[in-house]
Formats: sequence, structure tokens, C-alpha cells
Amino acid sequence: MPQKGKGLLACLYLLTLAAVMLHAPATQATHTLTFRVGTVIGERGLCSEMGDAHRGYLLFANKLATEEGAMHITDSSGAQHRILFEYTREDDECELQKHKALIQQLINQDRVHFLFGSTPVFAVAESQLANDAQRLMYHCCVGPDSLYQMDMQYVFGIQSNSDRYSKKAIKSMVLEGGVKRLYIFALDGNIFTSSTCQAAADYAVSVVSKLMPGFEVVQVKRYTIAEASADAGFYETIVQEAMDLEADAMLGCDFKDGGTTVARLMGSQGYHPKALWLTVAPAHADFMTALDEEASEHTLSAGQWHPTFPSADPLHGTASEYSAAFQQAYGQLPSYVAAGASATSFSLAKAVQAAFDGCSFLDQDLDADRLLFDASAIECEGSSGNTATTGYERVLDTLLKQTLDTFFGEVVFDRFRRNVAKDPITTQVQSGVIEAVLPLEFASKRMDLPHGQPPSLAAEDDDDIGSLKEGEFVAVVVVVVGSVLIACLGAVLFLLWRFKFHKAEGMDDHSVISPEDLQVINEPVQRWDGSWESGKALYKNALVALEPLPNIKLQSFSEPNPSRYLTDLANGPSGYTLDEMFMDVEGSSGADFPRTNTGGLDSPVNYTPPRNSNELQPQDVTPKGPVFESQLPPRSVGSGSQRVHFQGPQDLCHSPPETPASRQDVVLNLDGLGLSHRASQPWSCVSPAPQIPLSKSQVLKLLWRRKSLQHPSVVPVYGVVWSLPCLPCPNTLVLVRELQELGALSSVLENETMNLDTVKQKDIAVDLAQALAYLHAQESPRLKPTLQPRLLGVLLNKHCRAKLMVPLACMLDVLPSKKGVGTPSRDKSSASCRGWSRQPTTSLSQVHFQDPLPQQANAHEEELEDVLRYGLGMACMMTAERRQVRSSNDVRERDELAEGSFLTQLQYGYLVEDHGEGMAALMADCCAVTSNCRPSFTQILRRLETINHLRRKSSSHHWRANSLSFSSPNLVSLGAHASGGRATTADDLLYELFPNHVADALKQGCSPDPEPYPCVSIFFSDVCGYTNICSTLQPQEVMDMLHRLYSRFDALAQQLRLFKVETVGDAWMGVANLKYPQPDSHARLMAQFAFGCVAAANQELICPTRPELGHIHIRVGIHAGPSHEAANNELICPSKPELGNIHIRVGIHAGPVMGAVVGTLNRRFGLFGDAVNVASRMESTSKKDHIQCSAPFMKLLQEQWPDCASLAVPQGARAIKGKGTMNTFILFPLSKREEATLLKQQSSIRGAPC
Repeated sequence: MPQKGKGLLACLYLLTLAAVMLHAPATQATHTLTFRVGTVIGERGLCSEMGDAHRGYLLFANKLATEEGAMHITDSSGAQHRILFEYTREDDECELQKHKALIQQLINQDRVHFLFGSTPVFAVAESQLANDAQRLMYHCCVGPDSLYQMDMQYVFGIQSNSDRYSKKAIKSMVLEGGVKRLYIFALDGNIFTSSTCQAAADYAVSVVSKLMPGFEVVQVKRYTIAEASADAGFYETIVQEAMDLEADAMLGCDFKDGGTTVARLMGSQGYHPKALWLTVAPAHADFMTALDEEASEHTLSAGQWHPTFPSADPLHGTASEYSAAFQQAYGQLPSYVAAGASATSFSLAKAVQAAFDGCSFLDQDLDADRLLFDASAIECEGSSGNTATTGYERVLDTLLKQTLDTFFGEVVFDRFRRNVAKDPITTQVQSGVIEAVLPLEFASKRMDLPHGQPPSLAAEDDDDIGSLKEGEFVAVVVVVVGSVLIACLGAVLFLLWRFKFHKAEGMDDHSVISPEDLQVINEPVQRWDGSWESGKALYKNALVALEPLPNIKLQSFSEPNPSRYLTDLANGPSGYTLDEMFMDVEGSSGADFPRTNTGGLDSPVNYTPPRNSNELQPQDVTPKGPVFESQLPPRSVGSGSQRVHFQGPQDLCHSPPETPASRQDVVLNLDGLGLSHRASQPWSCVSPAPQIPLSKSQVLKLLWRRKSLQHPSVVPVYGVVWSLPCLPCPNTLVLVRELQELGALSSVLENETMNLDTVKQKDIAVDLAQALAYLHAQESPRLKPTLQPRLLGVLLNKHCRAKLMVPLACMLDVLPSKKGVGTPSRDKSSASCRGWSRQPTTSLSQVHFQDPLPQQANAHEEELEDVLRYGLGMACMMTAERRQVRSSNDVRERDELAEGSFLTQLQYGYLVEDHGEGMAALMADCCAVTSNCRPSFTQILRRLETINHLRRKSSSHHWRANSLSFSSPNLVSLGAHASGGRATTADDLLYELFPNHVADALKQGCSPDPEPYPCVSIFFSDVCGYTNICSTLQPQEVMDMLHRLYSRFDALAQQLRLFKVETVGDAWMGVANLKYPQPDSHARLMAQFAFGCVAAANQELICPTRPELGHIHIRVGIHAGPSHEAANNELICPSKPELGNIHIRVGIHAGPVMGAVVGTLNRRFGLFGDAVNVASRMESTSKKDHIQCSAPFMKLLQEQWPDCASLAVPQGARAIKGKGTMNTFILFPLSKREEATLLKQQSSIRGAPC
């Protein structure tokens, strides 16, 4: 080509290039933003697996610096700012203090912008440091909820909850692998391992065991790092324990080294259960290389990721591509820890990118520090929902709202800043490869759970066992096992001896009281007959009673066989039993204050019914001492030398007179024993019964048994004083017990200034029966007869409630005995029971009381003896006042015994008149001569409860009848009763004013607990025009009007079993489903009550003497309510019939309330809750002679009384003060169907207000 042509072509090329450059868009150089990120990671001990996290962080930082992995921020001008991570890693050598120091170094010296998390071991500590420094801490490898629930603003986590690791695996092991016995071991002191295994154990017990009934967790073993490190064979012990428990699966929560050690030991011992699940260790590739193939095969683990995971992102590609890149960089496959670290870095980089995309950079050359912390460096407009002021806050806010797909899985944070979009994966080693087996949608292989094989502990068919022949081996085993058994037996015997020794010391320490610890206020006083009145002292700032036990003689030596002496005494001459020796004295003082009188019930009673009296009649009974008139008929009784003649009437309930003229010379004869004691002084060391020699250890055994009897009606015992210096007999034991303020019941009955009314007498009967029922329910050993004759040992506290002092004699079976000392079992003879309640013979006893329980054929003779003493004692107490009147009138009539009973006819008559036929029949049955005709104390309690209920019910009807009998012309007092009627007792009024459980608590002097009532119907009413009526009538006329009206209401409430809460002025409040359970009918009953109230009020004149005033009108508000016929039938004033009848308005509502007695003065039972306020609003917005109810009440009424609910007229949404708008209804009775239908047809109801 010619030279000229070449020049033209060159010029043309240059012109074309210039044109292209002229029209091409201008490009700017890329600006770099370098963010400093750092972490503290060690690779020793518990932190050994965290090296993968470091490699994961580093892999992403390196990839971000390549052109292939470059990420940019594009600002509002279109300029691009490249994101780079300057990654710093510090090594803490897995030491906590060094870890904390290095975190502080990264924050304060290296001034990193963002921190990456490390091991769960230090997760809490490093998170708190980062949060305090206001630096983002993004965890790659911490899953427990407890960290994130601390709600630290700068702490995020990409892993799912580790508590979910093992649940699916356990379920699959049980349902598919047939696992029955699971052994769990867990490293404590670390939030990851402890929480993971705790969640697994809870899930296994609460869920899996119900899915598979035969499944059980055989052991949950917890340990600390220190415990595992201190014992070289620690993990071997775990494996051996699992083998001993025959566990067919193991689940372990430990770190890499611990899990690997357990798997190695199981392989070496030939222990191959159906499943082995471990945290951390099996997720790493070197797990298989550290173990042989057999030991690692089929091992299960949990992870957050697997190379077969079907997720991907633009930077890393798929999970398998990431795995290949990691293996190329580091020469090993990545674990889920490494994958989580790379995903955490990617998530943070995406949050930084999204936080600043589209923002205006005021300085194109600004660095990462200004971008993050200088609020004036950028301007970002149109950011939806992002209210951050600084760039750092924008990054946090963007990260919190992030929804991102990564090769690790989806990332979505909850309000605690932890990833909730990810499910954990269960992996299993199969053929030396870690495979994903759960969940099934991500699984690369099916879970394989082979049948477990027991370890091979012996050669198959070899006569040689190790280096020994079979016979030699057996001989060695026998010798070794025999030696071990002998050593164990010796150790057991030694421990038993030590236990017995320490137990005796403990009994001594807790039961023996030193005299120096007592501040004596009143010394015990000895009576003329040798018995004692208890004293009073202060012990540990508490008042106690001091009760001498003169019939116990302490032995200064230990008898070789004390049981022989006790047995001889128990079966002593003439049938005088050991417990009777005790009972004649022990506790007979009873009084807690010294008293001068010694007669009456305080004196010992010598009469005891025969042990086997099933076939005896009164004339066959042999007494053991003086017996008095009311106990036996006036004729000769007994035979031989023990025959006793009765010459005149005496009362069993009174002690014999003090026959000695002087107390200086008293002879005490003990019938049948031939023993006598002469007391020359009242302070002499004389006991009215033979003294029983006991050692201190025996006394302590009896006392220990006595202290174990815990019941509200049993007197507590604190201990014993071996000798009290103030007593004239230095060796007399003194029992220290709880002080009862009113003292002995016997002393109270003799005190003319104290009167036990029928209510208190019944309470005492119930208290005593409860105590005896509890005592005779004791087993191993059973107690001997506990109640002393004449109720000796029954004490009263300040609330006049009875408590029983249990004698030590009734617990003698605690002491060792060669032969039984107990009483014979009850005779099962079929002797007829001829008691007052079965075959009455006189007109006084024409009553047949039906026992609510059949006679207990298995009641023991000891209990039946106490039943007899109980019946005689209660009969004496309940007829004491009548007998005093009879004695003062000098009545000498003969008193015959009732047929088949030790109760007299006169006593029975008194009981019928004063306490009713039911109580009289019960006492007669208790005193039956034939023992198998007596009820048990359980039956006695049932009958007492029935008697009290019937009496309260009868009294309630009687009171209401008297209340309605007032004559309106004469304004009588509200407290008056009809003449001739039985007076209302305090007990009746108490149960009238309060629900039963509240009344019971108040009677016992206790403060009743508040009680919730889930759904009740509440009734409110008031009198229409009440203010004008009060201005027209005199106060007594207003009172008479309200009394007449409310008496009608009360009668209706009683008839329908509603509870009257209170009346305030003209307002009457009642409730259904409270005192009496009416869950399925209370709305119907309340509606009926409301209808009756309104109708009755309209029939009652305001003032009978001024009829022009008309009838009473009331408004009724129901929140589930009653009736209104009573009000409209009542005159306002009988003397003013011109005033007309009463008109009321009613409101009803249904809802939950709380019932309680509030305050301490003028107590009353009140209801509290929003339901009460709503019911009151229903009444205040009601109309004259109308019943307004709420929607909740209407809903109940539709279920319980559909016919009535169908007549209700809706009022629409009405404005209710304090409640806004409420839908209300007007109720009509069935008799006003036409009126209700007419009103329903109208568009609205408009009525004049009251």
C-alpha cells in the first residue's frame, strides 16, 4: 500500500477513537471503605473446635478482597465504594481472663468496628463487654436462647436454637430405632452443653415417654470441667455406668475432646448401643481419623449446616461449592462452625451495603470511621422505617430487619436478634463420612440405627479364663466375693451402730430440756391425793406448761431385759393394766394454772369398763374401785371380794367427796393389787398408782413417739426435764408441753363464772373426735386407749377449742417386748346392739338416727374403749348445767340405766331436750355396753357433721319464719322472735351471715382466706322514689317499710338457696352460686328471684296507714340475676295506704368475683371485682318495675332457661358510666309473654325513669 494511504488510515483511526471517547460516559475511580473486624479465638481444650471459626472468618475476608468477591456501596451520585474487611484474630489460649483482656484490646486499641463471636464457653462474657462498649458482637456459633434473652442491643447470632438439636434425633431413635433405655451425660457450667442436654432430657420425659410407654431415661449425669479433669478415668466411669444400666442409647453434651474420648472407650470395651449422639465432636472430619471405623460408625451429632445443604448465595455459590473452596484453601472439609463464620461475615457485609446504598456522601473520600460515627458525613433520604442518626445505628437497624438467603441457610432475626429462620441438622457417621440424616428434606442419607450388641466379656468356648483354669478362676472369684461380702456386712453393722448411737444423741438433744432453760412462773402443785396440777414457765420466749410424771421412776442403770417387767405389769394382777396405772395420774392435772379445788372431774376415775365386754350387761361389769350411781343400777354388782353394793344415787359426772377429814393422813388403796401408799403430807413423793421403772432411753423413745403425733387438736410436747429443783421429789420427771390458756376442761366445767354454751360444747365434741380419729389411725405400733376417764387430759385454748393431752402410757408398744402387750382384737360376735338408736324402750328415746356409715367391723378394741369414755364424758359435759339445777332442787328420783347402754335415761332426756335427738342417739351408741355396737371415731365425725348441718338448717328456717311473723300495724323490733320459739344461737347467726368455710374459720379464731368464685350471678335492687318516701314518712315508718320488703326478699332467697350479701339503705344485694354450688342453674334461679321481688314489692304498700302513697317500686339490675314479685306486693306504709305499694328496679350481671372478710371491726363478708360494679350499673340504669341484665348474664340464661331468655327485650348499646357502651336486656316473666312480644316489635323502648 502506498505511504499516503497508510497515513489516511491512521488519521481515520484516531478520529474514530476520539469520537468514541467523546460519547462514552465518564467513569470514576472506585473508593475503598475498609471496616475493621476482629475476634478472639483459641484452639486449646474446650476451644479446640473454634479454629474452624477463625478459618471461616478469614476465608470470607480474603474472598471479599478479590475481584470475584467484591462488594460495593453505590451512593446517590452513582459512585461506588468498595467494601473491605480488615480482619484481626487474637489467640486467648482458651483462658477467660485473657479472652476478656483481648476483647478490650480489640475495642480500645485496635478500634475495630465490628466483633465476631467465638466459643460458647466465653459467649456471655464477651457479649457483655461488647454491648457495654456499644460494639456489634455477631455470633457464628452460639445457639442457646439464654444468651439472647438477655436482650443486649448490640449482640446478634446466626445459629438456630441449640435446644432444638436433639429433639428430632431422640424421637427418631425411639420410634424407628426401638430405643428403650437412654443414658444422658452433660457438661455443666456452659450454656451450650448444659442447655442442649437439659432440653433433650425434658423432651424425652415429657413427650417421647408418652409416645412410647416402654421408653425411659435411665440416668442423667452432670459434671463440671474440674471433675472431668481431676479423674483420668472419669469418662471410663460414664461408659461403665451406661453399660451397667443396660442403656441401649447414649446422648452426650460435651466438647470435642470429651465426646471423642467417650466414643473411643465405647469401641475399646465392645459397647455398641443402638445409638450414640454427641455434640460438637462428630461434626468435625478429624473425628473419624482419631477413632477406628467401628468406634465412630453410626455416631449421631447435630449441626447447623452440611455440604449437601440446598442453599446458595451470589458470593459463595452453593453449599457444595463453598465446601470445595474451603478444602482448596485449607486442605480439609469445613465443619458447620466454619460455614457459620463465613455466613456471619457475609450477612454483616450485606447489612453494611444495604445501610448506605443510595445515601449522599458529602465527602467522597471519607473513611469507615466517619461513615459509621459522624452523623453529618452522609445524608440518607427515603429510607423506609430507618430512624437511625449515625451510620453505625443504620447498620444495626438494617441487620435487625435483614432477610437474606445464604449458602448457610436463610437469615431472619427476631426481637432478641437471633436467627429464627433456620432449622438444625442431624448428622451421622456412615462408612467414615459425615452424612445429613435429618430433617428429611435436607438429608443425604437415611438414618441407620443398627441393633446394639452387648460387650463380649468372656471367650466363647475356652476352658481357660485368661491365665487361669476355669476351676481356679471360680475359686478366686468365690474367695474375693466372700471377702467383700464379709467386709460389707461389717461395714453395715458398724453404720447401724453409729446410726443408732447418733439417733439416741439426736433424741437427747431435741427432747431433753435443761432446767436452766426454763424461767418458772408457777411451780407445779401437788394435790392431796398425790396427783399434780401443772405449772407454768417461759421456754425460749414461749409460755409452756410443766406437768410432773410421778408414776415414772427413772432407773440409774440399763436393765438387761426391761420388756419382761413391762409385760408383767401390763398383764398384772386382777387385770389392772399398765395404761390404767399411767392414766390415773398422767395428765390428770390438766389445768395450766394452780387451783385450790380438787374435786370434780380433776380427781382420778377408778372405773374402767371391762376389756372384753361384748357379751356383758351392766349387771355383769366388775368395777375397779368406787363406782357411782349413774354408771351402774342401784343393786349389787360383781362377785366375790370385788362385789360392790350401791346404796344411794350418785352421779358419774361428779367425783366422790373428799372423805378424809384431814389431808395429813390419806390411804390410797389400789383394788386388786393389794398395794397402799400413805401420804403424810401433800408434798410427799407419793403416786396414786405404782411407779413404773424406765430407763432414760426408754422414756426418750416414748417421748419421741409422742412428739411425732402432730394434729391441731393434740397438745404439742416440747420435751422432758429429768429433774426440776423446785419440786419436793428431786427424781420426778416433768413434761414440758404447750400451754393451753383456759386450762383443763374439768376445771372450766366447775367454774361457775364460765359457761360453755351448746355451740362450744359441740365444737369441743368435734375437736376431741378429730384428735381421737387421728390417734387411732396410727399404725406400727397402734396406740393403747388414749382418752382418760372423765375427760381428764382434755385442755382448752384461748379460743375455747379442745386439745387432747396424749399420755405416754398409750405408746408402750414402742418399747421392745418378748410377747404382745396390746389388747385383744375386737370380737366379731353377732350380739345384738340394744341401744337407744336401735331398740328404744321409753318415750324419751323415740328416735331412729340413721348412721351414714356401717359399723366398722375392723375397729380395734383400744378405739372402742376410747369411744365409751368419749360418750360418757361428752354426756356429762352436755348435761352438766341440768344436773346442777337438779342438784340445787334436791331431786332424789331414781335414775335407771338405759337398756344396753351405760347412759342413764335421765341423761338421755337432757340430751334430747338440749341438743336434739341426733346427738342423744349418738351419745347412747357411744356408751353401748356391747363394744361392737359402738361407732368408730370416723363414724362419730360423720354423724356430728350431719347433726350440725341439720341443726343449722333447722335454725335457719326457724329464724326466717320468726322474721316473717312481724305484724305490720305494730312496728316491732327487728331483733324480736316469736314467743315460744327456740332462741337463735350465736352459731346459727354466724352461719347465717357468712359462708360455711368463713364461719368455721371465724369460730376457730382464724382469719379466713379470700376465695375466688369463677362465675356467680349478682343481684342489685333499690326502691324507686326512696328519697321522696324518706321525706314523707317518719324514720320508724321507713324502717318498717324496708323490713317488710326485705323480709319478703329474704324468704325468696332462702327458698331458692341464694346468699344475701348486704343491705345498704334501700339497696339489697344478693348472689347465686356462692354459698351453695349452682353452676348449671344460678342464672335461672336469679331470674326467678328477680321476678318474685318486683311482683312482691308492687303488692306491698309504702305505708299501710297512707295508701295514697302507693306500692313500693324497685329497679333491678342483674349481672346474672333473681326476681321481683315481692316488692310490688308490699305497701310502703301500712298505716298510710294512700302512699301505695313499693316499686323497685333491679339489675343483674354474671361474672367472676373474689369473696373475703375485710377489716377487723364489725366484720362482714364482701364481694369484690368488676362484676359487682357492672351489676350495680345495671340496677342504676334500670327502670321502675323492670329487670335489666347484662349480655354475659343473658348468655347464661339462654343456656339455663331458654323460654325466659326468648322473651328478653334488647336495649341495644347503652352508655354505662365507667364501662362505656354495653348491650343490655329487659327480662319478662313467662306470664307477660304478650307484653314482651309487643315491646320486641317496637324499634326502641322508651320508659319514664323512676
